[in-house]
Amino acid sequence: MMEHIPIKKEQLLAKLDALGMPKDEQNLFYAYTFVRVISSELLSYAREVGNDYVYGIITRQEFEQEIENIRTLWGKARQLLGVDWILFSPEERDFFIMVYERRRQRRLIREQAKGR
Repeated sequence: MMEHIPIKKEQLLAKLDALGMPKDEQNLFYAYTFVRVISSELLSYAREVGNDYVYGIITRQEFEQEIENIRTLWGKARQLLGVDWILFSPEERDFFIMVYERRRQRRLIREQAKGR
């Protein structure tokens, strides 16, 4: 609900408490609604960073670091939402990086094929 209309965190948590939701689930619910609002923009940015890696604009290390920054909200996910990461689980992060590594390899192969 709060992803569509402005509701203060405290108001949402009070409603969830009144409904009998356990406190730990209340915090996860809040984190979920927060992430739902910003996830498309974060994913778009993650793809942009991935493409920067594919085209050699940034290094593999810079790519991995920025993906880590995105998934932890630049180190603020725990403080803001009470979770260690958002958007990408560790396994999803690794898969995302692997896909962009393969894309980079295919780009290099295509460039070599053009030069023949």
